[in-house]
Amino acid sequence: MFNFYRDSDLFSPFQSGFMPKDSTVNQLTSLYHTICRALDEGKEDRAVFCDISKAFDRVWHKGLLFKLRQRGIDGRLLAWLRDYLCDRMQRVVVSDTTSDIVSITAGVYQGSTLGPLLFRVYINDIVTDIHSPIRLFADDTTLYIEVDDPQRAADSNNADLAKIQSWANSWLVTFNPLKTESLLFSRKSNPPAYPNLYFNDTHIQEVSSHKHFSVVFSNNCSWHDHIDSIKKKAWKRINLMCSFKCTLDRKSLEVFYFSFIRPILEAARIICGATK
Repeated sequence: MFNFYRDSDLFSPFQSGFMPKDSTVNQLTSLYHTICRALDEGKEDRAVFCDISKAFDRVWHKGLLFKLRQRGIDGRLLAWLRDYLCDRMQRVVVSDTTSDIVSITAGVYQGSTLGPLLFRVYINDIVTDIHSPIRLFADDTTLYIEVDDPQRAADSNNADLAKIQSWANSWLVTFNPLKTESLLFSRKSNPPAYPNLYFNDTHIQEVSSHKHFSVVFSNNCSWHDHIDSIKKKAWKRINLMCSFKCTLDRKSLEVFYFSFIRPILEAARIICGATK
């Protein structure tokens, strides 16, 4: 199925999740390059980071089967997928107490081989008719636009956000506008006033920094907030490792460091290193 979608160019090129030879680092590098290019040209860039509530649990089975059929998956394979998805039941067991059995009408099964592929098929058309540059990584959806005129840029963003909300309403996906954030990248000492952005009739919060995957982006493209975040997270684990220095041998401490501390220090370092 994956080969069929890939070889037929059915996958959106803006989705980096669950793709061989792609990663969060690739997407972060592309986004950071676009932002820096705009700033170097004396312009500004405005990004909107959208949050989907329980994305993998929101995949509507009937809608997913419709999209599979629409893209050429039919016959016995579609019947097998329908059997795989539908008529599943679940309940919760705690000690000797069990909840009622309920049917599962939505969601793909995380940890399964098919789960990522089916989720990608389901969310694939969210980019349709979106005019602002858009990037996806699984359920993370980012809109960004180079700003020449603040009002035109805001109108474009709001129009695209309305299209995304319409898509979400059609396919029973829930975005959380209260966790959706907007970040204006600018080096101007007195940037002009920017019109508000709205998502599902909710004003989007304007922030001075935002953590996207493992990188904290700041509105002036400095790395102070990112470095502070890394230091704070790493020191907590260093202090924990120090508490074991008299009880663990050197090899065990090395395993702790290389497993739990070094990955924090080196996460997406290619992006931060590009500014040196």
